[in-house]
Amino acid sequence: MKSKSLIVILAYDILVLAVFAALAYFFSHWWIVLFSILFMCFPKTIPMHCRICDSCGTRSVSAETKELALERALKAGWYHNNSTDTDFCPKCRHEKNAEY
Repeated sequence: MKSKSLIVILAYDILVLAVFAALAYFFSHWWIVLFSILFMCFPKTIPMHCRICDSCGTRSVSAETKELALERALKAGWYHNNSTDTDFCPKCRHEKNAEY
């Protein structure tokens, strides 16, 4: 689904709706169009994960997986403590002068 462009998805949805509208007109039953919703492929949202600072609540860069979000946060200067599962953004890390 990721490789399809938005135009292809919209064209497919319009085609499905047109076919079911024609069937509904031909058989004189409006509820047939409701079945087209089952076959439409609306653009799906991809869940995005990010790290949240335990001190100020700032969000890190979003990513598709938790592991990738952690990698990106660490590259951006975030601190992650594995034993307590805490995260601190670079600003809070430097403000508190904590030794991590």
